[in-house]
Amino acid sequence: MAKEQTPEVLQRIEQLEQSKIIIDNKISRLQELRTSTQAEINKLGGMPTYALPDQAPQTTESDTYIYSQGETYPLTVWLTFAHYAEAHQLGSTEVIDEWISKGLVPANDLRTFADLDDIRLIRDKLYI
Repeated sequence: MAKEQTPEVLQRIEQLEQSKIIIDNKISRLQELRTSTQAEINKLGGMPTYALPDQAPQTTESDTYIYSQGETYPLTVWLTFAHYAEAHQLGSTEVIDEWISKGLVPANDLRTFADLDDIRLIRDKLYI
């Protein structure tokens, strides 16, 4: 035997159905806005089609940068100490610290970003 639904349950079901209709309408509107936004971007010409977040391309090392204090640091030219040590088979970042303390790495080949948790970069070139 089927359980009889109380007026409260029926009212709640009706509220949920109305909420679903509202949500479906909002989703449809967002999809329309997305389509029109993409069309506007395409009209501008020269704008990437990946301006929408879910269409962003996969980044590669060649197009990865650090932006800080109005400067751009391409990570093909600047490496973190760990990446530099790995790329040049140094064993550890302590070697770089030793070079710095001995004055083997010029100051203009080093960057520290206080605004980015003190990330340290070194220009990717041979020092010894």
